[in-house]
Amino acid sequence: MSILTLLDFFTWTRDAALVFKYLVDRFIETYDSSLQIQIQRYITSQAKLQTVGNPSGGLSTGGLGEAKFNPDGTQFTGDWGRPQRDGPALRATALITYARWLVANGYTSTAQSLVWPVIRNDLSYVAQNWYVYHHI
Repeated sequence: MSILTLLDFFTWTRDAALVFKYLVDRFIETYDSSLQIQIQRYITSQAKLQTVGNPSGGLSTGGLGEAKFNPDGTQFTGDWGRPQRDGPALRATALITYARWLVANGYTSTAQSLVWPVIRNDLSYVAQNWYVYHHI
């Protein structure tokens, strides 16, 4: 296995958020139920990743700024530029779009129970770190 191959196998907070923002937009346009299944799996996986302690910290101590995790959902402890604070804001953007669709289509309880906890964590992180990020 080459080094490039090894570097490709991570779950990236920012990249995943950008991909799922596209998938959410596509889902809203087409109401493709297979996309909805993937979106809900993404939300569940992100809720779990938010609780994984990592070199950037824990859930309420900066850990949401971690750039990447191992594919099995464990922390990546190797050298990397951290924190990378844009992931939580991008994830919140994708999930807010999906939550708004859920509410508009009568699935408020799903938005509240599945999506809102992840959004709340991300927005808390963004609110705590926006000043630091823009004044480095």
